[in-house]
Amino acid sequence: MKIRAFTLIELLMVLVIISVLVSIGLFSYAKNQRRAKLSSYAEPVVRACAMDIFVWCLQTKEQTSPVSFVIDTVGSEPAPLKNCLVFDTSNNLQPSNAKMSTPGGAVSFKVLSTAPDNSAHIENGNPRGSQFVCSGGQVAQDYYVAGKLDGIGDFMVVCRITNNTHSEGAGIKCVIR
Repeated sequence: MKIRAFTLIELLMVLVIISVLVSIGLFSYAKNQRRAKLSSYAEPVVRACAMDIFVWCLQTKEQTSPVSFVIDTVGSEPAPLKNCLVFDTSNNLQPSNAKMSTPGGAVSFKVLSTAPDNSAHIENGNPRGSQFVCSGGQVAQDYYVAGKLDGIGDFMVVCRITNNTHSEGAGIKCVIR
């Protein structure tokens, strides 16, 4: 009577297949973990700044001609948007190279007139000194508030602020890229 059993080669093949599947799973898990961290800490900062810009333009609807605003507390047309500026614990305004501190790490974010291709387009710091234009209660063109979290260089948060000429209408849409 012959006993049927697995050969050593068959067992090794099974181990190789299992280890490949585990390595793919770990890579996906790590990728999703980075995206979740970005979504938890950087996205609220970026979205709040985008909402400030949207509401600021909405409150200036009596101005029918385009007006350029600078995100700051001083200047000829300042827009002191609290969620776009960084303050220290004593409520002192910080320079444009200061990052927003969150429990998950430091967030750098910027206001851009074109969509960023990757997180390298987001300089370290905050949008202090950035400009945006309002006209008739909305942004004059599409603007992007993009942010990244220290330690996560392969993903970024991008919030697009649109006006009524956009096919989806005026509003804010945030994605993680």
